[in-house]
Amino acid sequence: MVTLLLALSGSASAQTTKEQFRAVLEDFCVSYYDNAFSGKQYIEGSLTVTTLEPDEANNVIKVRGKHSYRGQYIPFFGRKTHSNVDFKAEMSVTNSGIKIKFWKWYEPDINDPKGHWEGPCEKTVIP
Repeated sequence: MVTLLLALSGSASAQTTKEQFRAVLEDFCVSYYDNAFSGKQYIEGSLTVTTLEPDEANNVIKVRGKHSYRGQYIPFFGRKTHSNVDFKAEMSVTNSGIKIKFWKWYEPDINDPKGHWEGPCEKTVIP
């Protein structure tokens, strides 16, 4: 929760704050990604945060960045690795921890040839 409070108050440097958000979202993806996005596997350590945007009207921080994942298993082809794929997240402080809503961009594949946002995966975590 300290991370979000620092960001809201502006008392941390932008780079430090991005790294703190990255660390929270990294743990989130390691814990929940594979179940939230059926058949896809998050590649640990691949998440980067590119922008942080406070949304005071909705009391959230909007986070955007990139990550990598392995797609659904396709017989005879295996899993395709999707690198530097967009994600977006909304994070807010609640009484029970940090509420995270996470969306990922779906990269077209054999099963679905159109890209679109998947999600959200929504969980409250305690950092």
